[in-house]
Amino acid sequence: MICSNCGKETAQRKFCTHCGANIMVDEPAATAEPSREPTLQVNTGNSEPEQIQQVQQDIQSTPTNSQAQQNEAVEKLKATTKDFGHFFLKYLKSPNSARHATAAEFIPAIILMVIFSLITALLTYFNVKDTFAISSFLGTDSNPFVGGFLKPLCLLLLFLALMVAVIFGAIKLTGNTANFKEVFAKYTAYSISFLLLTIIGQLAIVLEVFSAAALITIGISGLSYFIPTFILFEKEAKGIDRVYILLGIYIIGTIASGYMLSTIIMSPAEGFLDNIFG
Repeated sequence: MICSNCGKETAQRKFCTHCGANIMVDEPAATAEPSREPTLQVNTGNSEPEQIQQVQQDIQSTPTNSQAQQNEAVEKLKATTKDFGHFFLKYLKSPNSARHATAAEFIPAIILMVIFSLITALLTYFNVKDTFAISSFLGTDSNPFVGGFLKPLCLLLLFLALMVAVIFGAIKLTGNTANFKEVFAKYTAYSISFLLLTIIGQLAIVLEVFSAAALITIGISGLSYFIPTFILFEKEAKGIDRVYILLGIYIIGTIASGYMLSTIIMSPAEGFLDNIFG
């Protein structure tokens, strides 16, 4: 190599063998560290507008998290609706098969019980709204929506929940194992025909077709007396005799249903009579 200081040829070292000058050695380009800067790869197969269009299509075809959650919620709603319809039709066609209801049918049973309660409360409102209207005209502080719809709805839901809880405890007293969700599903499955009978009776009264108090009485009796008997006699008693347990259930059912009916029906009438004769 040639020394840059004296211009003479020297060996490839750090210092010149002739003048001792420091020789700056340039490393070959081949040994240079490759560049780490990212390179942009351009697909030359498509033009720029086509690439933009392709990117937009990819974005549109890829669902976002919110869309995925909405789709999942819709699918769950469809499945729940299907289960509810199957539950209702199955035990409407064959009430006796309610003995085979399981805890897996707990959600459809809750939905059905709420729907029946809403319908019953709505029909009760139409039955007593005239009484509330007269009482309001006479100057009493009464709210038809609260007294005619909301109060019956809450009382009916509480009554049904109480009966399920009582039956659940009664099964335990007989010495058998019990699952609350299963008991709830069975009670609801058995109650379909009785609740329908009650609704038909209320509807007949609203439409003034005929006096259907007997239908309502049978429906309430089914919820208070018949269904507990059906459920308790599904298994052989190992503890307290079922007859005594049923007597206790009948007493509780009578008190609870009597209070519910008197509060829903008799309270508006008593208020109306108090305004006339009081």
